[in-house]
Amino acid sequence: MPVMKGVPEETLNAMLTVTVKPCLKNLGGLKLLLESSLENKDTLFDILVDDKMVSSQYDKNVFYKNIEPGVHNISVQSQFYRNETLSIVIEQAKKTEVQIKLKSLTPRLTISAPDNVEILFDNQRVTEIGKEFEITEGEHSVQFMLGSYTVIRSIVAEKGKSYTANLNVDLQIFEE
Repeated sequence: MPVMKGVPEETLNAMLTVTVKPCLKNLGGLKLLLESSLENKDTLFDILVDDKMVSSQYDKNVFYKNIEPGVHNISVQSQFYRNETLSIVIEQAKKTEVQIKLKSLTPRLTISAPDNVEILFDNQRVTEIGKEFEITEGEHSVQFMLGSYTVIRSIVAEKGKSYTANLNVDLQIFEE
């Protein structure tokens, strides 16, 4: 409206529409939820994003950091747990939540075999087939017995590693 003396009645009664938009930085959020099984220890974690230390000696189970959008490599390191590394995508103005279950450094073994196979681990009968269990460091033996057929193998377990002992029974037929 042109400027004139006095303000017209319709200007005083006019409705103004205002749009408000937040000004955000070009960042996204990373929230790490760390699940650990060693509850009696004051466990310290080092958290790296793209091989750069972002938190040293972090001792809580939740970590939050604003980082640039894109693909990032996240690494959680501890002297009591196996190192965990994963790739994640961070989106602008969004919080990405990642849950990491930390695994103990104690060696673990999974044994699988067909039904009706008797299994001995260090001369002790194994009843739970296909389920991972903890073992001690050092040399161990796994024995599979199917009828009169016996297979014995040795495992040298090392700290922080997982092992699988799998018995395969196979029949091959060739045609010439």
